[in-house]
Amino acid sequence: MDLDDIQGLLRHGYPYFNAAAYRMLEIEDRAATRGWLLELLRGNWIDSARVRAEQLQRKEDKQGRAVDPQERCGVAIAFTPSGLTKLGLSADAMRTFVSEFQEGIAAPHRSRMLGDVDKNCPTRWRWGGPQDRGRIDILLMVFAAEHELEARLRDLYAIPGHPPVVHDLRGKRGDTEPFGFADGISQPLVEGLDFKPAGLTRERHIKAGEFVLGYPDEFGQHPAAPSVARDEDPRRILRFAENGRADLGRNGTFLVLRQLQQDVTAFEALTRQNKLLAARIVGRWPDGSALVQYPDENPSQHLPPGHRRNRAQLVAENDFGYRRDDPHGFRCPLGAHIRRANPRDSLAGNGIDGKTAQSMVNRHRLLRRGRVYEDKRTGEKGTLFLCLNANLERQFEFVQSTWAMNMEFHGLRAEADPLLGAGGRGASRALTIQRPWRNESCSIGLEQFVTVKGGGYFFLPGLNAIRYLASGQD
Repeated sequence: MDLDDIQGLLRHGYPYFNAAAYRMLEIEDRAATRGWLLELLRGNWIDSARVRAEQLQRKEDKQGRAVDPQERCGVAIAFTPSGLTKLGLSADAMRTFVSEFQEGIAAPHRSRMLGDVDKNCPTRWRWGGPQDRGRIDILLMVFAAEHELEARLRDLYAIPGHPPVVHDLRGKRGDTEPFGFADGISQPLVEGLDFKPAGLTRERHIKAGEFVLGYPDEFGQHPAAPSVARDEDPRRILRFAENGRADLGRNGTFLVLRQLQQDVTAFEALTRQNKLLAARIVGRWPDGSALVQYPDENPSQHLPPGHRRNRAQLVAENDFGYRRDDPHGFRCPLGAHIRRANPRDSLAGNGIDGKTAQSMVNRHRLLRRGRVYEDKRTGEKGTLFLCLNANLERQFEFVQSTWAMNMEFHGLRAEADPLLGAGGRGASRALTIQRPWRNESCSIGLEQFVTVKGGGYFFLPGLNAIRYLASGQD
């Protein structure tokens, strides 16, 4: 893989930096913005996938500081359709982007499909809704140590041509998400990017084309990627594809960002009343232990005070299959959050074996790079959900609409994801719990725990494509 051309966010997500800023920018001056982008490239502000966490940490450990400011932060950049157009991308090139990206996440028909209705409706969003159409052009993501983030943002803002900031979100890395549950245990392994952790036997690498444009996916095909006509790249900055067009998408991907406000007070009240019910909603205990292995009690409760289960052990235990270990949902309910987000081999049946079912699910995986957030002024907490996928329709939108918000998932009736569901489209806020001793189930009513406050689709280009956009071909 062209690791020098892939943005570092794709490879690792900067887990060694505990603070993050997500700045949405509006392009007012095309020439100035192009100059700013070129300076970001010249100054090596935007990391490539070849830059490793160990290398950065070694640089910082030398005399306690890095030689250059940009070595003390990670920067990634993505664009909306309006941003690409303002930078001078032609109408012909824009037509080569998939319709999901062109229409945007807040399109009315898409909102209904994704469950963004009622309280989650884009007209209520703080950013990314109809009121922001054409204003959010660039998503600038900056990752750094908490005590250095503001300084790095000032360094970037001081570069001539920095576009005006429309919205500014802050996130932080946390061992748990706001509801108190360990997160990020189940991430796909990407072929050519990730090493396989020790202890995993069933988990296999997923083809790079599921997450990076320009490479074969799980179907053995190259996902649809944007391109420009040959005469629109006279300097031959981009690589030419077999069809004779210049490949704008290669080594890039599509990014989904959603701000999810979490009602921590309501969920904690539920947890105090019934810890097992809270675990059944998620599908895991707070320490990350899966209900499939520990259906009755949290194994961490037997550890000495202040101790927690080893994350490597949790990752190794994550190598399970529902069809093999819990086909009827007696351990982990059929509608639990993690079961909807990643059904693994549970969709087997009607002539489909477990291995084939797992292969089908692998075509819908998401590479998550989100952070948690907290508003110190209001006390609001939530998650800045961020995922990367090469095919918006087959990955993020499919998982959200066909699994998470599907009212008949696994034979259930009129209930969406118990954690994310808003009760729209006729769904009830409930969780059905399967009970083995009577071959029956019971349904428990729930509050709405998560509310969408903003969202957007972005194109995360390869570094060479950024160079093309910054150089200007007009």
